[in-house]
Amino acid sequence: MPIISWLSELYEKNWGKLEVAYGDAGRLPEHIVALTTNDDAARRGALLEIQHAIMAEDLKFEAALHVTPFLLNLLRDNLTVERLEILRLLRRLTFGNEHEYIFGYFSPEEHRDGSDTGHLGDRDGTTIGVYNKVMDGISIYLGLLRMGDVQERLQAAALLSYFPDRATETVPHLLDHMHDETDPAVVATIEIALGILGRGAAPDVRPTLLERLHHTQTIVRWGAAIGVSWDGIPDTPGVVDLLEECASADRTPIPFMNGSTGLLADWLIHRESRAEPSF
Repeated sequence: MPIISWLSELYEKNWGKLEVAYGDAGRLPEHIVALTTNDDAARRGALLEIQHAIMAEDLKFEAALHVTPFLLNLLRDNLTVERLEILRLLRRLTFGNEHEYIFGYFSPEEHRDGSDTGHLGDRDGTTIGVYNKVMDGISIYLGLLRMGDVQERLQAAALLSYFPDRATETVPHLLDHMHDETDPAVVATIEIALGILGRGAAPDVRPTLLERLHHTQTIVRWGAAIGVSWDGIPDTPGVVDLLEECASADRTPIPFMNGSTGLLADWLIHRESRAEPSF
């Protein structure tokens, strides 16, 4: 087992008193440590136990507030090979139902103090508390966007789109990396993230997305069209046509909404036409 600098901190917590969805909260430290082992089955089993303990469907439990910083430690210190699955778990912890954020039903900026999240099943501020804990990992996600494999880069780019409060910090990095990125799905994911976060965060966002509407790669054009439409550039020539192309796609490698990027494009078509969305 590797040397874990934060091991004592992990075991100092009174885990047994924390609320969990399922299982024994007192075993959470051993599950976290198991993520550092060379045993594939042990790591995967531990990750499932952690996930089952800290969340159930869209609900987060108290233990999630304490587990999340240690998941970030594992990524930061490169102590696990389960980086992709941890990134996916962090996305689910941020928004159990991504539609809440994507379609504008939940605005993080409006709930910084943990208020008014009862519609998310949150009675004590746990939802926004976990959101803030995941946001603490922004520097880690930026690092993985540069150094991770393709799947990790996809998840990191999507995660970075979730934190509009930090857009002035993250948007320049996203713009810079988009020019170096070689995988078209990652580029498209960054374009969508820029559209979500843009809104004046950086003056280069709009012209960069507009230029990419004519890219040679189809998925890059789709990502740019979604980003342009999201950023509120009305009546841009060709955008609706590209959105309609994307809306006809069954699934894409873009990680938003579990790859159902066409659903996102369809929603934006309705918004561009000022029609009532179909969902």
